[in-house]
Amino acid sequence: MKKLLIGVAGLSFLIFVALVTFGQCVGLNLSHDEHQFIAPAVLWARNGLLPYRNVPLFHQPYLIALDALVIKNASSPLLAARLISGAAAFLTGLLLFGCAWRATREKPIGLRLISGISIVMLWLTSHLFLVSSGRAWNHDLPSLLAISAFALLLFSDTPRHWHWLVAGLLAGLATGGRLTFAPFAGLLPLTALFWRNIPLRTRFFYLTCSGIGVVTALLPSLWFYLQSPEGYLFGNFEFPRLPLLEADNNRILKTMTPWRKLRFFFKEVIVSNLPLALAAISLGIIALRQNRMKLPWRWIVPSLALVAGAFAPSRYEMQHFYIVVPLAALLTARFLQSAKRGAIYLAIAAALIGCVVGHDVFRQLGEVFQHNDWAVTRLHQKGLQLRSRVPHGTVLSLAPIVVLEGGIDIAPSLATGPFGWKFAALVSQPRRGRLGLIAPSDLASLPPPAAILTGQESDKLEKPLVVYARQLGYRPEHFDDSITLWMRP
Repeated sequence: MKKLLIGVAGLSFLIFVALVTFGQCVGLNLSHDEHQFIAPAVLWARNGLLPYRNVPLFHQPYLIALDALVIKNASSPLLAARLISGAAAFLTGLLLFGCAWRATREKPIGLRLISGISIVMLWLTSHLFLVSSGRAWNHDLPSLLAISAFALLLFSDTPRHWHWLVAGLLAGLATGGRLTFAPFAGLLPLTALFWRNIPLRTRFFYLTCSGIGVVTALLPSLWFYLQSPEGYLFGNFEFPRLPLLEADNNRILKTMTPWRKLRFFFKEVIVSNLPLALAAISLGIIALRQNRMKLPWRWIVPSLALVAGAFAPSRYEMQHFYIVVPLAALLTARFLQSAKRGAIYLAIAAALIGCVVGHDVFRQLGEVFQHNDWAVTRLHQKGLQLRSRVPHGTVLSLAPIVVLEGGIDIAPSLATGPFGWKFAALVSQPRRGRLGLIAPSDLASLPPPAAILTGQESDKLEKPLVVYARQLGYRPEHFDDSITLWMRP
């Protein structure tokens, strides 16, 4: 009877986690970062336009390929892409729960359940989860793949060759979704050398298995590279550095320093996720003391590689550090394996504090069963309204998702939203043509669109579109809130 009640309680909690993660992906307002993931996927799914070759892309291609597969038969591209992130978030919670359950397998079943719930709640109520999870960008899914690879080895006392192979595959797939996981994929195979309880020859064999997994998972990236070598290299390695060339952007030169990034990490990332940070640090110290302060390098090296990747982007944004949260929760679960009850109670207390501090994450629960109140539904309706006013032709906009939600064509050169538009002028004109970019000075080279949509980005960014619309004699019409639709006369 007790096991049945524990099973019902565990299942109920996982349903609760599913509702929270689903509420995140349908309830969050649109971020302009999502354009550069959804628009290329839609153009690929609907028009057969390949990333890098036909459409500019500034990230690794795997998530865009998955989005395109799901979007192909979806009426709402945003909802379809968001559901991928929501599913990845739920599976992350399921993984953390399972790892905590395994780590406390020698404890009473009730304490195992509470330990699993505590670890998941530390992750779920973190500020980083609130600001990073659920949107259609490359954080949820690559992070799930990376910590799955790590967990496969972290919770195996003597990993077998297939553990290393699968871990390598998962690490390679994570890198194919987000380039900042490359340090993790590169160093993970080397951690096989830190398993002192197995022969050196076997360790090198495991290293090889993991390396084969990483290389195999990255082979599709080679195909994308061959479609457009220049586009692939520019999008993944050159474009992230373009903001440094902006003449009037002094802030980014200051924030690029390692010291400023480290300061941001401690001041914003650690402090804003304090319950999880305290739980991870406290239980880590306890685990080290029990191990007589011997550092487990097979844990530390991949952990540092994951954190180092979060520091890689030229600008620091809170969501860039999202991997820190599931990683910290995963390590905290591992620390529970040899912990006494007092340490487990410490994790439970930290989780309760997290629920109080991070209660904002539950605000979307009230709308989960109210389809018309979802943010993705409202945006889709806006797209359908746009289509009723522009049934044919192309619409120019720095917010392509709004246009694509109505099934309307966009200019492929604006598929990245404001990002390519903002920095395209820093690329020479002949090269812009090869890369599929468009700068404000290139607008006259485009065929006159059916309409131009403005009001979604800053006035400074959209001013060239407004000037262009007026030069063509388009008439401005109120569309929605601050949005203006410029119609062809």
